Amino acid sequence: MIATKTNFEPLCFHQRIPHGQVLTPGRYVGAEDVEDDDDMRFEERMQQLTTKLKEQFAESRRLEDRILSALSNLCSSQTQGGS
Repeated sequence: MIATKTNFEPLCFHQRIPHGQVLTPGRYVGAEDVEDDDDMRFEERMQQLTTKLKEQFAESRRLEDRILSALSNLCSSQTQGGS
């Protein structure tokens, strides 16, 4: 769309899009292949995903602690070096 002072005007009308062509980005940027898990029961899959999420949360907390520690060390070395 092209913006004007008063409104928006469409750059391209649906009738001008060639047959078989689409303007959605998913078609062009690619999509990850998804493994078929239809044979897995919902409860099993949910348990698996919950376990993975808990592991990712723990890793996130560990990384947050490392970042905060590094920032603290950086700040303390700046104040010691600046005196």
